[in-house]
Amino acid sequence: MDILKQIGSYIFIICVVFNSMIFVHELGHYFAARWRGLRIDRFQVWFGKPIWETTIDGVPFSLGSIPLGGFVSVPQLAPMEMVEGKENKDGSEESGDSKAKEMSAITPLDKIIVAFAGPLFSFLFGLLGTFGIWFMGKPADILNITTVGYVKEDSPAQAAGFRPGDKILEINGEKITSWAGGQHSIDTTIKLSEGNSIYFSIQRPGVDIPMQLESTFSVQKKLWFERSGLRIVGISPAFPPLVSSVTEGSPAALAGVQPGDLIKSVNGKSIHSRVELVAVLKENPKEINLSVERSGKVEALKVAMFTPSNTDKLYLGVQWDNSFLEQASEFVYPTPVEQVVESFSWIFKSLKAFASPDNNIGLDQSMGVVGLVSSKAEVLQQEHGWNRLLWFFVIINFNLAIFNLLPIPVLDGGHITIALIEWIKGSPVSAEKLLPIQNLFALLLIGFMLFVTTKDIGAFFGKKTSPQKVEVTPIYGPQK
Repeated sequence: MDILKQIGSYIFIICVVFNSMIFVHELGHYFAARWRGLRIDRFQVWFGKPIWETTIDGVPFSLGSIPLGGFVSVPQLAPMEMVEGKENKDGSEESGDSKAKEMSAITPLDKIIVAFAGPLFSFLFGLLGTFGIWFMGKPADILNITTVGYVKEDSPAQAAGFRPGDKILEINGEKITSWAGGQHSIDTTIKLSEGNSIYFSIQRPGVDIPMQLESTFSVQKKLWFERSGLRIVGISPAFPPLVSSVTEGSPAALAGVQPGDLIKSVNGKSIHSRVELVAVLKENPKEINLSVERSGKVEALKVAMFTPSNTDKLYLGVQWDNSFLEQASEFVYPTPVEQVVESFSWIFKSLKAFASPDNNIGLDQSMGVVGLVSSKAEVLQQEHGWNRLLWFFVIINFNLAIFNLLPIPVLDGGHITIALIEWIKGSPVSAEKLLPIQNLFALLLIGFMLFVTTKDIGAFFGKKTSPQKVEVTPIYGPQK
């Protein structure tokens, strides 16, 4: 029960964070409209019929019944609301013509300022968060490994000629700095790659000159309600098989394996990762010859494998040292400028991937409110979850600013585009002609939000229905 209360409190916190971002964004429109003398009909967080309302300086402030988004109703700016009509204080309704006259009374510059103010406030809100990260820090969450530890059998990588121990230098001409977590990581670069082939530059042990490998890729099939699969080639990183502890009475203990041993080879075959170790041991389930590095020296051990009575799975009896994962989450303190550069680089890289027709990134890879709330509630349960949540806060605010500046009708960027057209032509755009376009894009936006929400829900159920990966844990005892 306490766990449910805790999860509920995390979800509440995430919802407060989301709504604070919406409120600040709309506050930008509100203040700009006040400054430029535009009429404001309503300030509302969430869509739908208001469930709560108060009036401040003659403007209704309300909370909608549909927990998505928000708006400031400025009839001189938004044609959709101009032609719908709105009640006056005397209870009558204004016509579209009456509101159109108000529209013509303001300049395109006024419209641009009001439309731009929302994204500006989102950016400034995110910028405020960067100072918090600069002061408190955040986990780096970058796996600084670029060496291949395992090549899956019958995979595109095996067909391309990959071997365990290969160090990846570049992918498609882009310099690689990590396996996961960074923009220039192996995982990200493969997923965002374009075309029918992926080109790798690798450094192979014993070979002086970097080698060039060309690989195809595979895409995991998903159920209809899940997000589509992303590109993989069939390689995993070189997680060091470093022993943390040994189970008493296990095959490893009886053979003399000790904490601190680094397994270098099995039956004469060099081992670069735990996954590779699993594969080799499965081929030799009876007796194996281990070569371990201990205190700078190499020791040879013979292990007689056996299966405990309570399981039918292969059993070695070691727990692994995961200190390298702790190093991947060391705290960093990037400056606000560094955070802005990193954030916008991620945003534009993502936009480019969504726009490309030559990769496997689709709109279903987007995450909606349900997915973001559930995923960040999980983040809060982790160590240093608040620091990670603050970084998420920065990224989302910057995303909100950029997304709303896209030149799409009903978005701020669409209003800016229309105002620029009016500025150039010297006259207002006809509200009657613009209305169906606004309505169409509003419906498309709502449809998109519903679509990604179904994928958010599908991702939750997909965790239970998707095939499980082969893990080291159930075969060799719990990891540390």
